[in-house]
Amino acid sequence: MNNIKLRPIVSGDQVTLEHIAREAFWNLYQQGCDEHYLVHLLKDSPDLLPQYNLIAELDGQPVGYILYTRSWVQDDSGARHDMLTFGPLCVLPAHQRRGIGRQLVQQSAQLARDRGEKAIIIFGNPSNYVPYGFLSTRDFEIRTQQGTYPMSMLVLPLYDGALDGISGVHHDAEVFETYDPAPAEAYDQAFPPKEKRKTWTQVEFSINSRAIIP
Repeated sequence: MNNIKLRPIVSGDQVTLEHIAREAFWNLYQQGCDEHYLVHLLKDSPDLLPQYNLIAELDGQPVGYILYTRSWVQDDSGARHDMLTFGPLCVLPAHQRRGIGRQLVQQSAQLARDRGEKAIIIFGNPSNYVPYGFLSTRDFEIRTQQGTYPMSMLVLPLYDGALDGISGVHHDAEVFETYDPAPAEAYDQAFPPKEKRKTWTQVEFSINSRAIIP
């Protein structure tokens, strides 16, 4: 899409970010959503990495964005290896499946590559991210704090050999590890009412999120 422009996210975009997240995730993984509340919390996280965060504009109007936070892998000796995590990655429903998400992932990954970052670790549907070069963390013996290898836990090495000699436990930014969605319902009251309903995508998410690779 030639009329898509990517630019850095600035503080004045915060209301727009929350609006896009709410529209993009509503009824997708659960009835309603809490991603807009998470975006609200992320703005104050010391682990947020604004140098990689991008917003996509179509004809001058924001339609999607990607947010990055610091994560890391702690190896068996206790050493920390810094990584990146992105999310939310979201695009307004009317503009999905048009390559906007792909542009956000690829351009932000290039920014990270240019700065010498090792890898990006995310939780997502493999069918969405394998085409971008993401692999299972099982291939690198990078596991959750529970010692498991979820099917949805994926990694994109940013250069050849980036993960050589690195294995261990993945840790997300504190805002994710301490996240409590309970206040999201009250926070949502400040937004226009939307109908909550059950969808097949919620069932798919429930299945995929529980799938573990031996």
